[in-house]
Amino acid sequence: MKLPDAIIVATARAHGRALATRSTGDFRADEAGVSVPYGL
Repeated sequence: MKLPDAIIVATARAHGRALATRSTGDFRADEAGVSVPYGL
């Protein structure tokens, strides 16, 4: 994971929030705290 992506996830976790993203190349859908609301 690249540093900017790690900062985004860490910020969401620090504030007790889930990260909603369509960027499954940068964030794994099965990762804790990551939500991928779109799926085909």
